[in-house]
Amino acid sequence: MTSFLILHIDDDVLVLNLVRSALSVDRSLKVLNCASAEEGLRLAIQNLPDLILCDVEMPGLRGTELLKRLQATSRTAEIPLIFITARNNTDDSAALMALGATAVITKPFRLPEILATICNHLPLHPGIQDSIPLAPTDYDMSRRLRDDAATLESLRLVLATDKQSAAACASLRQCAHKLAGAAGLYELLDVSDAASAVEQAVIAQEGGSGDVTAIDKALQHLLSSIECARGSTVSENSHGAGRAQPF
Repeated sequence: MTSFLILHIDDDVLVLNLVRSALSVDRSLKVLNCASAEEGLRLAIQNLPDLILCDVEMPGLRGTELLKRLQATSRTAEIPLIFITARNNTDDSAALMALGATAVITKPFRLPEILATICNHLPLHPGIQDSIPLAPTDYDMSRRLRDDAATLESLRLVLATDKQSAAACASLRQCAHKLAGAAGLYELLDVSDAASAVEQAVIAQEGGSGDVTAIDKALQHLLSSIECARGSTVSENSHGAGRAQPF
């Protein structure tokens, strides 16, 4: 049987593990995981995968810069690369395709969609033979929501007192980015969409085209979405004097 090596690059360990689990139903697919674009570049040159699945927004080297470096290296220039992105509008997807991406998967995404897209872009692959679950049931997503809500609340407190905190904005963007992917995999689409909106609001602020009011509005909506998804309050200490006021 022909085998295919897939290099998956994402800074969220949960997403890496869930996608590996999904792809394991196809015995012809072998998955190599890594958590940074820098490591991904090294592994791509070293292992020459048949296809790369890569997140766009990651700390350090972004997915788009990785693609450029792969294209500039003779050994890796022809490896197809599929991007995963929280920017789910047509213009952003078209821009990624124009850079040379093979395909673009937007969040919230489903595991069957990832598997189908990968198989469609592997020459000689016979196609999907088995069905896969939407997501494993042995992961405590409720705890993930609780922990992320606590993190988001603490960052909101920081930004309420220091609107220009670059460190808080970076942490908020990273938390929202990871939550958008994880929530989408578990069909929590409202949470995923709200997390993506927070990420985009922070990116706009960092780029000079947004403001902290938009971040706070998006963050309030995300916390409300998490609360609804959990079926309870966001956290035991989220009410009263300890809660950040809108900034």
